[in-house]
Amino acid sequence: MAAGETQAQMLRVFGKPFGISQRASLRFIVLLREPIARALSSVRMMRQWRWERRNQTGAIRTDVEALNQCGQVMFAPSDSSRHVSVSEILPKISYTGLQRYRTCLANGAPLNHVRAGVYAASALAWLRAFEASQFLWLETEKIRGQRSEQLLATLARFAGLPLEHLGSLPSHMRAACERRSSEAKAGSVDARMLVHGSAQLDELAKHDAALLNRTFLPFNMLLATLLVHARELKGVAWLAYAATKTGK
Repeated sequence: MAAGETQAQMLRVFGKPFGISQRASLRFIVLLREPIARALSSVRMMRQWRWERRNQTGAIRTDVEALNQCGQVMFAPSDSSRHVSVSEILPKISYTGLQRYRTCLANGAPLNHVRAGVYAASALAWLRAFEASQFLWLETEKIRGQRSEQLLATLARFAGLPLEHLGSLPSHMRAACERRSSEAKAGSVDARMLVHGSAQLDELAKHDAALLNRTFLPFNMLLATLLVHARELKGVAWLAYAATKTGK
């Protein structure tokens, strides 16, 4: 499930056909990526496809400003002498206000490189509509370090699927699950995607990295409090760091 889905979309697609009494049986698997890595990858992909005309720094800074405008226009505090972070306000606002904010985050997609990484706004909306137990939260880098059987078992247990066959998967199925990106052929989709891997992030200018760190940290702090019981996110570095900043 993409992290940009709105609560209304989820209820429309998943909720109505089943009715309120059946919603508890629904299960959602959500894959997160470290927001800075995701933002840079988004810029690169959109530039590669020639949808994004600005350079990397220009695209990042423009969307950081768009994110700030979303907050300033919608949640400007009545006491202008006191700075209030949008991440402090989000948990307290109405569903309508939250939906308006998330609509602002989605404006201009897929060129909302930074705004799309504000996962806390999505998590807040989803957790107002569904129980926390209905979600399995995964993180890209963490699952890359897992064996295929471990990941498949996690998914199967969450979805209530049988596990017995996982230890005896046919060799061709096991190979498909464990294929490494280094095996990708030149010109293939897998090879083209290597440019978006986390190993390619070192060239990000230090001032851009600092800007993105400042931008995402308050939202990541909120996300860490919302997903504190998400077992599969334990040990995820960027969330663990954010959690240390919450003082909890």
